[in-house]
Amino acid sequence: MFLCVFSALNLRAQRDLGLERELVSKEDWKTGTVQLNSQTIINCQLKYNRFNGILTFKTTNEIRNVSAQQILRFSIEEDSVVRNFISSPKVKVANRNPTRFFFEVLMECEKFKLIGQESTSASSRPVLKNAPRLNGGSYSYYLGDAKMLTFEESLYFFDSTGNIKHYMTMTSSYSMVKSKERKYIADKKLMSYYLGDRYTEMKTYAKKNKLSFRDRNDLVAILTYFKKSESL
Repeated sequence: MFLCVFSALNLRAQRDLGLERELVSKEDWKTGTVQLNSQTIINCQLKYNRFNGILTFKTTNEIRNVSAQQILRFSIEEDSVVRNFISSPKVKVANRNPTRFFFEVLMECEKFKLIGQESTSASSRPVLKNAPRLNGGSYSYYLGDAKMLTFEESLYFFDSTGNIKHYMTMTSSYSMVKSKERKYIADKKLMSYYLGDRYTEMKTYAKKNKLSFRDRNDLVAILTYFKKSESL
């Protein structure tokens, strides 16, 4: 019995891994730059794997896989838009070398940056259906496995001292059976803290322009206005 269950789980894991590899392999090489820990800047072609956080870049001489531990930042051009990423720990730890992760710089203001971290995961789950019994009651029978893709993006405030504060997370799950979205604010006080005495003004601007502090693109638009008016 144990062997059967283990084999079933192993097959499911292989299918998920196959789906992951298929999605990643279809990504095209993109033009960009990489800055190594040594401060060396390399112009190259890039692929970024959101499944495992590995960046692959190639030059005329080599192809390398690197993690956030090995580089300081990278930029990648997609559809004529340059996306900038930094490498940073999620928690600032004094006198230690904590694990670093890739974050995209979504907006850079004078005293802080809004950064985001994306991840994608693939999974499978059994689909069961209930059916009535002839003598009463019901039973469930197995219809097959439903593959599910889950996209998650978390937004953080990153200040000049290196502190990172988690603001919100958005999760979207898709399968052949159903799809769902979920958003939650991790810390409602952060927005007022970083916008300071202009928070009320930004709320008025957002309401007038039908923008939401719970939407990634809307939030970037709000902070873009904040940055422009900040320099006036």
